[in-house]
Amino acid sequence: MKKLLDVKKRHRGGYSEEATKKMMLYEELDLIDFLNSEDPHQFLTKMNKFIYDKEAKQILEDNEKVLKPPKDLPNIIADIKNCGRREMQHLLRLRHKYKMWDHAKKQDARDAARGPKVERVLTEEQEEAELDKQLDE
Repeated sequence: MKKLLDVKKRHRGGYSEEATKKMMLYEELDLIDFLNSEDPHQFLTKMNKFIYDKEAKQILEDNEKVLKPPKDLPNIIADIKNCGRREMQHLLRLRHKYKMWDHAKKQDARDAARGPKVERVLTEEQEEAELDKQLDE
């Protein structure tokens, strides 16, 4: 039988350091910060609410066909701690679509900065030669 002194006590992690310093147990974050985050699961477990500001509202409304946010998004982000599995999936799916849309937008901007693409114009003889080459293979 182990002695009471030999048993190690577990030190449980509780509130975040920032929350204990501020004595706050309620944390909020902008929705755009969540959408741009590298680790969304960390935000979903730590935050109580996402703030649905004008910037987020405008981005989601302007690109509604691409991003397809859930109809009850304001209700979902009002209290994240009470969200179920389905609501969490909606938020993660929205973040994924936003990331894909943002990446495509940045790629288009890079392509526009490079200038127009130069297309190779082939004469009829060159097209026939290429077609014969492909048929031979």
